[in-house]
Amino acid sequence: MEIPLDKINQRQDPYQLFKDSIKAPDTLRKYNKDLYKFLSAIPTKVYQDTLGKMPQDTEPKTLASFFVELARKNLDLAYDIIAAFVKEKKKLVEQGNLNPNSLPNHIKPIKVLLDSNKISLHWKSLYMLYPLFLFEILDTSIQIQVKLQQKVDQKFLLPVRHCQENQRNDIFHEL
Repeated sequence: MEIPLDKINQRQDPYQLFKDSIKAPDTLRKYNKDLYKFLSAIPTKVYQDTLGKMPQDTEPKTLASFFVELARKNLDLAYDIIAAFVKEKKKLVEQGNLNPNSLPNHIKPIKVLLDSNKISLHWKSLYMLYPLFLFEILDTSIQIQVKLQQKVDQKFLLPVRHCQENQRNDIFHEL
């Protein structure tokens, strides 16, 4: 078997690469919707100033192609656009209009679009823009897990250490 040269040199559409990288139909539907909200929020003047051209329509395929082209040409500008989008979403969270747990789900489609088109960003610094109480929730859940583990240790493991072998077996069978 030989791979034809035209297949190797063929560059796929950035939006198609995005869609091909998502397997579950429900995830694709959700990501399409969230990606379109992001792409349509970008002013067309940004494309005009950076690329020297503007999208002819507002179709997701067209907007995705323009954003990927912009990101390839000026990665810092793409980063700044995403950071501004995260900050706007953060405002919605602080106003109580967006659940803080859903904020990462609004950013994932952008990451998938760029990753599927081989464009790397420093995502950790963007994640640091998320609202503080997202990290507090995570910290609280870890504390709860630690406390539960301590309770289990106190209730079951400490008494087990001080009993006879046959009593240990009885305790573990009860679990």
